[in-house]
Amino acid sequence: MLEFENLSLSHGDFVRPFLEKGRTGLCDPTMGGVMMWRNHFHTQLAYDGDCLYFRCPISSEHLVYTPPIGDLAHGVEAIVAQETASGRDAVFFSVGEEDRASILALLPDYVAEPQRDSFDYVYLKEKMISFSGKKLSGQRNHRNYFLNHFPNWHFEEITADNLPLAKELFAQVLSEQPKEDPSFLSEKEAVLEVMDHPEVYRFFGGMVFAEEKPVAFSYGEIIGDMMFVHIEKALRSVRGAYQMMTSSFLSRFAREDTVYVNREEDMGDPGLRYSKTAYHPEMMLKKYVLHKK
Repeated sequence: MLEFENLSLSHGDFVRPFLEKGRTGLCDPTMGGVMMWRNHFHTQLAYDGDCLYFRCPISSEHLVYTPPIGDLAHGVEAIVAQETASGRDAVFFSVGEEDRASILALLPDYVAEPQRDSFDYVYLKEKMISFSGKKLSGQRNHRNYFLNHFPNWHFEEITADNLPLAKELFAQVLSEQPKEDPSFLSEKEAVLEVMDHPEVYRFFGGMVFAEEKPVAFSYGEIIGDMMFVHIEKALRSVRGAYQMMTSSFLSRFAREDTVYVNREEDMGDPGLRYSKTAYHPEMMLKKYVLHKK
């Protein structure tokens, strides 16, 4: 039987090599996807020498698993055996297209249901830097407005020296967008944890200043040819701050071999969906829940 324990910051160095393999391109199996949201989802992990496993309790009697990292066939068999021994059917979530096909081939009595709210928005790096083309004229106009009104703007990498300014900015952003739902509060906790524990997350971060005032910041990581933007915050009262942050962040941190930018899902939030769609993604990475028929 697999022995699970609660995922904690102390597991950072252990899980990172598995997550950095980046086989799926999804935001979920990354440090930002797994570690940042572990408290919200009450994530647990196990390792049996062949696979790394993550599972989340939906309720006291309902567990769901992400696709095991490692020998997929071995891992799926171990999860099914674990749940069968407990009198349950195994359920898999955040399953990408490739793993969906592989798991259904292993479990022909299972079906896959797409989860639109969880689809990842993926963009071409070059388009997100330049906002070139007719489709992105609106984003380009917002950035130009920022440039025209703040000619002495600048961009800084977030370091220990300017971290207090980033925290002050985050507090301002929260005051502009007050919410009390669980996901909002979990994100607040996760963002502050990323700021306080750079040794665990190893993200790069950047901040845009309008004159001398910080107005936007982002944190992310790169796996393969994909940059994952896990955190992007800006003052809505400053027009063009988001667009300036996006292009500046990519210009500073994207590598020559970086092709795509994954800006994660919209979680079904109408505002986020509108915003992410307005940048015209190159593709949507689908995710599924797999369960027995």
